[in-house]
Amino acid sequence: RALDRAAAELAELGLEVKLFAFLDDVYALCDVEHTRTVYDVIARALLEEVNVNLNGAKTRVWNKVGVQPEGFDDLGVGVWSPDGVKVLGTPVGGEGFVATHAAERMQQESELLDVIPAIPDLQCAWQVLLQCAGPRCNHLVRTVPPSQSLAYAKAHDEGMWQCAVRLLCDPPGTAEDLALAKDLASLPM
Repeated sequence: RALDRAAAELAELGLEVKLFAFLDDVYALCDVEHTRTVYDVIARALLEEVNVNLNGAKTRVWNKVGVQPEGFDDLGVGVWSPDGVKVLGTPVGGEGFVATHAAERMQQESELLDVIPAIPDLQCAWQVLLQCAGPRCNHLVRTVPPSQSLAYAKAHDEGMWQCAVRLLCDPPGTAEDLALAKDLASLPM
């Protein structure tokens, strides 16, 4: 109800705005010059309809043209996020912002990949590698353009391969044999 009310009020003001919500996250796509008006309309509708206050400290404003909208100083430092924002866990923004997020994700994945070989049962370790470590990259590579996720995808694939090699106790063969095995065993993400 609250978002329907906000959308109706914004339409009455002649503003083209797209509103989205997922659980306790609310997103608005609008013209830069109307950002604060849109924020205020959403905040009022949420408060009056469902008694929910927007959390100004968690509010993030970003646009790809890099123009800082006016009127957000009262919400605190960090509301203007010139590099990007996370939308449902997906980094949206400049190359550096996405790369930093991907590097943080790869660090977390590396921690898992490092402990998998310590699992005493090879079949269990193999299943953790395939069923837990393998799919971790799916969300990021499916939601971020390949131009921004390629380095992460390559690092993920290499981490998976190195873990598999450790599980197999450094399989024998020449460098060419292992390169062929790697090509046969995996497809680039």
